Amino acid sequence: MNIQQEIEKLERELVRLKREQKECPHEWSDTKYNPYEGTKQIADGIEAQGSDIWPKMKIISTTKDRWTRTCNLCGLQQHTEKLSDVSKPKMEPDFK
Repeated sequence: MNIQQEIEKLERELVRLKREQKECPHEWSDTKYNPYEGTKQIADGIEAQGSDIWPKMKIISTTKDRWTRTCNLCGLQQHTEKLSDVSKPKMEPDFK
């Protein structure tokens, strides 16, 4: 079996496994609150050197609400995130 045949065989196996996971009746474990911590850049004024002008960038730390649940049967993990920054965590996930 050459490499291309092996790739095709593994792709067929992956399609089969994804179909099985999609058809799983899903028994969800307890939902866990685990906020996402990240950074983002924002413009904070301008900088200039000679005739060159560019925005002065500032990196700030952000936290976003996120909950995770895992299926006990197939291992599928689902995450849900709120797009606004966290001031106080809400303990009600919104899985869709």
